[in-house]
Amino acid sequence: MNTNGSGNGKDPDKDKIVKFPTLAERDRMRREERVEEERWRKEYKKQSKANKKNGHEPFFNFGNIPPFIGTLIASFIIIHLIMSLLLNDAVRLEAFYTFGFVPAMYTGGFEWMNTAYI
Repeated sequence: MNTNGSGNGKDPDKDKIVKFPTLAERDRMRREERVEEERWRKEYKKQSKANKKNGHEPFFNFGNIPPFIGTLIASFIIIHLIMSLLLNDAVRLEAFYTFGFVPAMYTGGFEWMNTAYI
């Protein structure tokens, strides 16, 4: 029978042995982690209060919006303004039927339009 050694404490494969921390070591590591976390929290709160006090913390950070998303939002706003301010109700409804998603077109309850592919 092949065992891990002769039982005399002189194991030839000492580098392969996994050592788990004792209960006292685990408690010490947890305390150190808590102290470090509290230090980070205090630093964050101090920095956050200083930013608010100096007026440096923006309500909405427009500088972090990607260009594609900014363009998309601007185009949605422009389309909404055009639809709301320049078109009357009949033309607006026709635009919704032409360019919007109408489920009845796909189930046969509404006349099929080629713009449904758009």
